[in-house]
Amino acid sequence: GQGSLFQLINESATRAGEERLAAWLSAPANAETVVTRQGAARELAPRVDFRQDLCADARVVAKDKADPALFIQWAEAGPSLDAIRWSRPLAILLPPVTLTLFILGTVGVIPDSLVWLGLLAQLGIAVATRRTLRQMDEGVERGERGFVRYASLFERVEKQTFEHPRLKQLQSGLTAQGGPPVSVLFQRFSRLYSLIEFKRHQFHPLVHWLTLWDIHALFALENWRAAHGRDVRQWFEGLAELEALCCLGGLAHDRPAFTWPQMQAEGPSVEATALGHPLLDAPVPNDVSLPGPRHALLITGSNMSGKTTLMRALGANVVLALAGAPVCAASFRLSPVQVLTSMRVKDSLERGVSYFHAEVLRLKMVLDAAAAAKGQALFLLDEILLGTNTRERQIASREVLRLLLASGACGAVTTHDLSLAVLADEPGSRVVNVHFRDHLEDGKMVFDYRLRQGVVDTTNALRVLALAGVPVNDPDAPAS
Repeated sequence: GQGSLFQLINESATRAGEERLAAWLSAPANAETVVTRQGAARELAPRVDFRQDLCADARVVAKDKADPALFIQWAEAGPSLDAIRWSRPLAILLPPVTLTLFILGTVGVIPDSLVWLGLLAQLGIAVATRRTLRQMDEGVERGERGFVRYASLFERVEKQTFEHPRLKQLQSGLTAQGGPPVSVLFQRFSRLYSLIEFKRHQFHPLVHWLTLWDIHALFALENWRAAHGRDVRQWFEGLAELEALCCLGGLAHDRPAFTWPQMQAEGPSVEATALGHPLLDAPVPNDVSLPGPRHALLITGSNMSGKTTLMRALGANVVLALAGAPVCAASFRLSPVQVLTSMRVKDSLERGVSYFHAEVLRLKMVLDAAAAAKGQALFLLDEILLGTNTRERQIASREVLRLLLASGACGAVTTHDLSLAVLADEPGSRVVNVHFRDHLEDGKMVFDYRLRQGVVDTTNALRVLALAGVPVNDPDAPAS
């Protein structure tokens, strides 16, 4: 979406590359995979010309985010011409025989009429194979969709010299075992495909009758598919991964202040210094520490002070880190965790779901996911259970937080309910109270967006109303 992490990173041109990057952002990778992606992306980061040329070439050959799935489907399909395999040797023998009969009849060695025997036989073969050939032709045409032009894209990758093992592995996958590079195989496919495109020529029916052209052309493509079709998926998956890695490298190049996260096996844990939101041009940095299981930050503060932005910064950077990308922080250490959020919950008139019910359903999903992750999760809860009365909200919020911590997960909760702060005082608690604050300057609220220890001791709801022009009397305000 507009202004999303995906939009920030995405420089892919093919649909497969786009989907691969989206998959990396959608699901956390294990520590080994993250380190591998980081190493490959580091090498690609300074290779600006290669990344830009790869993207430009891909946009030319993959207009409208062309999906290789159809080509892969055709390549992996079984033989299409087995039913007319008998016609292949006849297509090789009959045209030369017919030509010989024509020559001999012309010079008077045999009767002229004998040439018609060969022509009638070829016509019979053309009619008998027409349906099968047409089905094969339609299948090739659906799958091709311009992918013959991918040869130049694969060739650009093949010409690179890589150092990182994963990049070398991807590059080696673009060479057929014991055979030529993929770009050469695509060029060969292109030449074969051009043979069946002859069907658009006005003289195609006559040429096919005289030479059985389509049988030769389509059997040649069938042989190409039999030899290389099982490898096509690997070619495009390798290209998609390389595109995604180039996106990570591009982020590292374009954001030199970002840092590469350090992975650790034990968790859940997330620790960051000078953490900022990756989508903000000038984020205010803050330190965040969730060093182990059952650690939580209880974030209080006035409206607009930065509570939700901090949680979003934390979640967004964890998503980046576990995709293999650099993050907006001075230092960042974490273990693989599943990010679970309850933020921006919406009701639904269509489904008949109230705001409170929608939030309860969301919290149930978070609790179930934390249990399924066996505690290897990071929960981020923003002002939960606002849709009910204060007393029940306090009770329910405490229990939800206790259940999440009991699963072994770590995380953060924002709240205006200062009564939750007592959780930090319970024996053995690993909940830490932190807050944001504001102050007045010349009658205006000013925020510094700095995270502080402890519970907030100021509020600003009535001031916000007053500044918006809503006359609200504060019965607790001192008399003037």
